Amino acid sequence: MNSIKFKNFLRTLWKYKYVILAYLLVLFLTIPLFSLCKSAVPSADDFVYGAAARQAYVETGSVFSVAVAAAKHTINRYLFWQGTYSSIFIMSAQPAVFSLNLYRIAAFVLILICFLCPLFLAYVLNKYMFKSKDKVLYILSAIYSFLVLQFWASVLEGIYWFNGAWYYTFSFEMVILMIAVTVIFEKTQSRRARIVSYIFMLLLSFFLGGTNYPQLLMLTVGYSFFILMIFIRRNPKKWMYVANWLALGIFIAINAFAPGNMGNYAKHVNLQYTALCMLQNFTSEVTSNAAYGLSLASLLTAFPFIAKMSEKSDMKFIKPVYLAIASFLTVFCMYMPSAFIFHNAGPLRQQNARTMAELLLLFVNIINCIGYYVKKEKGQKFSLNPAVSAILIVMLIGTSFSGDKLMKAWSIRAEYSILGMEVSRFTGRMNDIFSELEDENIKSVDLTSIPTNEMLMPDVYSFINYDVNGFYGKEEVIYKKD
Repeated sequence: MNSIKFKNFLRTLWKYKYVILAYLLVLFLTIPLFSLCKSAVPSADDFVYGAAARQAYVETGSVFSVAVAAAKHTINRYLFWQGTYSSIFIMSAQPAVFSLNLYRIAAFVLILICFLCPLFLAYVLNKYMFKSKDKVLYILSAIYSFLVLQFWASVLEGIYWFNGAWYYTFSFEMVILMIAVTVIFEKTQSRRARIVSYIFMLLLSFFLGGTNYPQLLMLTVGYSFFILMIFIRRNPKKWMYVANWLALGIFIAINAFAPGNMGNYAKHVNLQYTALCMLQNFTSEVTSNAAYGLSLASLLTAFPFIAKMSEKSDMKFIKPVYLAIASFLTVFCMYMPSAFIFHNAGPLRQQNARTMAELLLLFVNIINCIGYYVKKEKGQKFSLNPAVSAILIVMLIGTSFSGDKLMKAWSIRAEYSILGMEVSRFTGRMNDIFSELEDENIKSVDLTSIPTNEMLMPDVYSFINYDVNGFYGKEEVIYKKD
């Protein structure tokens, strides 16, 4: 019996051999980023948001007390700072409240989430939309995750700094999960699965309604286009989607019109050149990032497999021009908050989120375009000239790696830092520092020679200018810059 199960297991592995190889390759190339997780340290707003929860944990040792303290801090921030309630709660109960090791584990987990959520979406689309045995979507999901991790604006604010990473990166992965759950609700034949998936949709709407503002704009525009399409196609579940859309709208309104936001709008609003600034930031980010050319090269390489999968499916594809317009407006509005308030591109974590959204919609648009024309030309062979395709792929890869674009890949930068012993020196010194900070018997800590690293802590001010002594309950923390 066990022998039969083992043989079936081997057959399954063989059936997914190319998917497994693809993920083994991208995970191998991501090893330097996984390796840096053991060097991640809290900094900046980690100390500000987590101080109350840390104090509660030191005094009681209770996770429930931490949750209560985080909830109280969330309410305070909602009233006097901003309305991002779900994100503030997570940042207030951040893992450094419990230990430095847990903080580092959170970074490792987030990298895994960046692979698992797109993979789950690929699985759901493959099973419910394309109803295909082809594996191309799984491989494309691996490529998508890899390119995001390698070529977004900041790996520090994307992975290693909890406050920024879980505010933006984790929140966007939950958007991907929301899409997958919506597909399950739409296509499953199981009544129980429909109920469970709809409950998850509502829970995710509650969570996503309390996240960052670029994402709120993206959700507002994107979900509104989705509702419009649902009505055009006379979907029988349309009122269920409308109910979830209204629920999401209520949660977004609770966030956007928080008392704390009103003062911030009045202080920072700058209407001058907002649209121009948005356009400038959009074109600058898209043209300078190697990930876009590599994504197109990957999709062109996968063209025959996507066409074959689309031809077999009964999926109704959207007219490419309509999806392209909706996609552009969905991602373009993400540039508004920073351009509207600060008249610039915003912090790197916002740029990370925009890269994630733009790459995802690039993949979606190309796959939809191929599927649309395959279905339109049904009965005729729809293909690209192999020679032209090969030339385009080579050109896209060449331009993507021109100049120093390849050297900007975060795995390469991380490996150079590891080989140059910079990471080792940083980790050793920061371990000593946090050992003293976490020791309750030490009331006064003298921090000298604070190290820096572009991927882990780019400057000492993100450490020394924040209330470290308040977070760790020290009577005095003395700083001295190297």
